[in-house]
Amino acid sequence: MFGNYVKVAFRNIARNKLYATINIIGLSMGLALYIFGGLLSDYEHSHDTMFKNHDRTYTLRSEVNPNSGFGLAQGAMVYSAVAPIIRTELSEVEAVARTKTRELLLSLGEDSYYQTVRFTDSDLLKIFDFDYLRGNSTALDSATRIVITETIANKFFKDVNPIGQTLTLNNEHSVQIGAVIKDAPKNSHFNSSLSGRPLEVLVPINLIETITGFNPDTSWNQLRGADLTYVMLPEN
Repeated sequence: MFGNYVKVAFRNIARNKLYATINIIGLSMGLALYIFGGLLSDYEHSHDTMFKNHDRTYTLRSEVNPNSGFGLAQGAMVYSAVAPIIRTELSEVEAVARTKTRELLLSLGEDSYYQTVRFTDSDLLKIFDFDYLRGNSTALDSATRIVITETIANKFFKDVNPIGQTLTLNNEHSVQIGAVIKDAPKNSHFNSSLSGRPLEVLVPINLIETITGFNPDTSWNQLRGADLTYVMLPEN
């Protein structure tokens, strides 16, 4: 019986080729869009869920006075001087961390590459539980130690243990490697930003003043879209 249904179906298709072709193409496109939409939805909903504190981590935004002439109504960033105020006046906030992203020359002997450097507070390693290949989350507690990703470690050191090795920023400032983390997943905002700057190097934020003259604790200028301020709130 089923074979007869198949024969009848093929005969109808043969007699109405144009109609059948339009239906088959339409069905195929519909199924493809449905599958793609499902995959895209799963991908978007998986963003940053690999971090255990993702459900209580937030980034601060700015609402801009329309009379300021700033050119934006709002933005996903705040001035870096906001973070010390939060620490002082909002004791219930468990952790606060800023990131200031710059491209700097990173050197080891004759090997030099421009890399994306994120100056940040040590609390960033408390908020985000990165996967440590070497070292641990205390790496940024020292003012001269940095964290690099696996990709950067392989670029500079190949098979050599990079912990304790010295790198130079902009040919002037020496820093030691305190930890190596796995590259952030693609479905993490650290690697999926429209800015196109992946997570590569984490540097204590106090060094940004030494290197660039910018004081992150007192400055009420420099709003950049790639610079974020995170807060981690208590559970519930």
